[in-house]
Amino acid sequence: MIFIALFKQIPDIGFIKIDPATKRLVREGVPNILNPFDLHAVEAALAMRDRFGGSVYAITMGPPAFKQSAEEVLSMGVDEVIHLSDRAFAGSDTLATSWALALAIKKFAGADLGAVFAGKYSWDGETGHVGPQVAELLGIPHVSGVVSLEPNPPRATAAREVEEGEEHVEVELPAVFTVTDRTNTPRAPERPRGRYRVVTAGEISDRTDIFGEAGSPTYVADLAEEKIERENRVVIDARKSPEEGARAVLDFIKKVFGEGGASAERPAPPSGPASGREIFVVVEEKLTGGAAKASYEILGMASELAAKIGGYVTAIYGGEKPEELIARGADKVVLLRGADPRDYLAHTDALTRLVAERKPWAVLAASTSYGRDVLARAAARLGLGLTADCVDLDVRDGKLAQFKPAFGGSVVSVIYSKTLPYMATARPGMFSAYSPNYSRRGEAVEMRVEPRLRFKARDAARWELPDPREAEVVVGVGMGLKRRENAAYAVELAKLLGGAVAATRNVVLAGWLPYYVQVGVSGKAIAPRLYLALGIRGDINHLVGIRKAKYIVAVNINRHADIFKAADLGVVGDAIKISQLLIELLKASGKAI
Repeated sequence: MIFIALFKQIPDIGFIKIDPATKRLVREGVPNILNPFDLHAVEAALAMRDRFGGSVYAITMGPPAFKQSAEEVLSMGVDEVIHLSDRAFAGSDTLATSWALALAIKKFAGADLGAVFAGKYSWDGETGHVGPQVAELLGIPHVSGVVSLEPNPPRATAAREVEEGEEHVEVELPAVFTVTDRTNTPRAPERPRGRYRVVTAGEISDRTDIFGEAGSPTYVADLAEEKIERENRVVIDARKSPEEGARAVLDFIKKVFGEGGASAERPAPPSGPASGREIFVVVEEKLTGGAAKASYEILGMASELAAKIGGYVTAIYGGEKPEELIARGADKVVLLRGADPRDYLAHTDALTRLVAERKPWAVLAASTSYGRDVLARAAARLGLGLTADCVDLDVRDGKLAQFKPAFGGSVVSVIYSKTLPYMATARPGMFSAYSPNYSRRGEAVEMRVEPRLRFKARDAARWELPDPREAEVVVGVGMGLKRRENAAYAVELAKLLGGAVAATRNVVLAGWLPYYVQVGVSGKAIAPRLYLALGIRGDINHLVGIRKAKYIVAVNINRHADIFKAADLGVVGDAIKISQLLIELLKASGKAI
């Protein structure tokens, strides 16, 4: 039995810059690292070998310099590293990359394939598409975002993290599993014993035109550097007077909310004729039932795009109450019946049939676990371009312009597809949902689908405060609060301010707060009116998750902390003491704002 681990060498996202003249990434002097999630993929494959016997092959694709990471993987104990390296691979997007990896797996594992493991996504691109697309091209199931795995051949049950909690899915083996940093603890390196070999494009396929730029259905038209620095930022030194720091924070909060409340949801426009070009929106069912808020946001954006192209919006949904989708911007609804409302494999089957039959102009979904799974597999099956995790969408010269952050959000790429329909997932919190307009009228039809997955359990997160993605005020917890007990100050502040809490990755790993409030590259992206960062250092990995906050206030004892570059107000001081004083001030005032 052969277990496969996929890995990738990436530039350290904290060092990425763009040449303003050429609009190209400056790679000189940028250190390279092994994608952190992929260490856990290698460990997962090794654990399967330890339990069931067989061999572990680790596969990567990239230039000769990727041998650096290959040596790191070999030191973990894999039997062989297969390095796909050929000029024919240069410029590959996710689909072309997935083709190369899938063909290599077929060649070197064949009928002996036990399972494939990959990181949840790579930190430089954050697409999360390669795992599902490799699975589609191999014709096997997948589970993304795995936090624990119970293999019992010929099946396995995986617990996977989703935006609202966890769901437990049973699949047939072999399957592809994308893993998180919660799945396991990678073993310590030792003296390498395995083999390293370089494989060219011609060794895995007679058709090298399916790789590289020629085989990539998407292309980057432009790059722009995203500055984290805020204009008119103010930093005060409160190390000697924490009382002054607490008052400054409170004054800023009052000023922010003195500007007026948050803008209300826009009312959905009146119904129009369902004619012209069609835009599909794949709507997600929440763990607790009902359409996800992120899907309502995509419906709102799709409605705007439809107005620009003279078209209409069709929602594709596995749940109930189509009238809610129509009230929020859908002109038509296709209700998927016969499978679990979160069966992403069955919904992939339905979507590919609908695309083939109706030939829409675009297919959109929220960039959630479910949305990425469905669109990634559908795009691979249909050979279509797909852009993940967009922060904006627009119509330019009749084409869908897709704005995607990369390298931790320090760069935004403008991407177009060579294929139709255009396909994209968009990051939750980037667009405003319509408020329901129940006078709208639309058509709903049912479509039968065959179930593909067995869901054994669902565990929705139970948390006493609101979801940080939906709160107007979010209080962020960093390791600068020093102890788990001190995180209680952030929770109390959030309650007083009518908001939510968020956490950095290290805080979650330390067990101070649950994963569901983790914000950053490996967590959620949020867009509150106010973000109060307590003891947060300001690594780019976290900043990417808060860059859409309207205002940021940071409190940190280190006056050189990077968080101050991203803050409108920075307070240099003891985050614990200032939190305690701010709580007292809020209680004394009788109300927060």
